[in-house]
Amino acid sequence: MQPPPNPSPQPPEPQVEEFEEFFRAWFPRLVAIMVRRGYSLEDAKDSATDAMISLLQNWEKVSHKVAWVTLTANRLALRSAMRQSKVSDLYRRADSGENVALSADQILLPADLLKQIREILPPKQREIFYFSMEGYSSKEISELTGSSPATVRSQLRHAREKIIKELDLD
Repeated sequence: MQPPPNPSPQPPEPQVEEFEEFFRAWFPRLVAIMVRRGYSLEDAKDSATDAMISLLQNWEKVSHKVAWVTLTANRLALRSAMRQSKVSDLYRRADSGENVALSADQILLPADLLKQIREILPPKQREIFYFSMEGYSSKEISELTGSSPATVRSQLRHAREKIIKELDLD
């Protein structure tokens, strides 16, 4: 039996050495840039790490590496912050007992129902379900969450099925 293929082919050795040198020089600077832009140290490190990984995967295609990795880190941090604030706002509103009007069809969800949904669904399904209820398309949700549109549709279907089953809505 053959070992499974490596999901991401290893870059050529000289490319790895160049990248390692770039990483050592620019990772701390990139984290500092992200912190100065207002992100927490943890979020700055996360977005910088993900941007560096993406840069390594695209090393040969990227001509302006510093600009590219900085822009990529900023976009990743912004998406993460948007995702966190949207979900946090829904939690805050539900916890306060406030009924929540979601923009999809301006459906008014009672706060207790929103709390039940939060308890029923696993975090990823819950996040996707909330974005869907706010009117985001599968493509937009996939961009916000980093999942493929097909995965978003599948997670949404599973979330709906679980809500219907657990809340006895059939």
